[in-house]
Amino acid sequence: MTVRSYGKPPYVAAALHGGPGAAGTAGYLASELAKKANIGVLEPIQSAKSIKGQVNELAEQLGEFVPPVLIGHSWGAWLALFYAAEHPVSKLVLIGCPPFLPEGAAKVAERRFKALSASEFEELKNGAVSAEKGDEKAFSRLADLADRADNVCLPASDPSADFLLPFQRETFEKVWAEADSFRKKNGFESLLKKIVAPVFVLQGDKDPHAAEDAVLPLKSAGLTVREIIFENCGHSPFRERFVKDRFFQILAEIIRE
Repeated sequence: MTVRSYGKPPYVAAALHGGPGAAGTAGYLASELAKKANIGVLEPIQSAKSIKGQVNELAEQLGEFVPPVLIGHSWGAWLALFYAAEHPVSKLVLIGCPPFLPEGAAKVAERRFKALSASEFEELKNGAVSAEKGDEKAFSRLADLADRADNVCLPASDPSADFLLPFQRETFEKVWAEADSFRKKNGFESLLKKIVAPVFVLQGDKDPHAAEDAVLPLKSAGLTVREIIFENCGHSPFRERFVKDRFFQILAEIIRE
């Protein structure tokens, strides 16, 4: 099992990558946080092909460290919640959290459509069909278009790319199919009630994954929620050129609280 570490022990936080299967996408987040907050941060790399498998894998990866703060981006936000429903966590930081309800998920495609040109969105739709048939080039292009639709102003030379590992397509397909089914069955309604840790939702106001689609169910479950919205920002505020400095400042303050 792979765990990358940044800064010096003790490791007080762990950053969980998206996808599922997008290994390394939390590397830049973990590295910058370690430097800016002067703390130790872990970056677990998930490879298990089921939700339960990833939760168990994460428990082994954290091991003796058991960071009190779990920071999850995109799918990683969901994984943090699945983990916290079974294991003690002092704080949860959810970044770009996907909607918990099916109706919220349906709106993501609509918002992506508005962020792309007509030709790009058509390519996005066609690419999805080709990717389902096993076309790896189409799958890669699909990821690029989704990244462009999800974010506002990424740097021309994105330093987060240096941390990326090979995408685990089989992990993505199997885990996301299970997660999507869980959402369609309203599984989060009961899952969220098992969590006791305070939750911090950090979301861009231009993220196709609307903050309210995460915040409202969290509050309905009785959780203590603090919502922080970044203006003119998309799905990955830690990568956005004009937002990331403020993002890391706020994240460091949350960890120190």
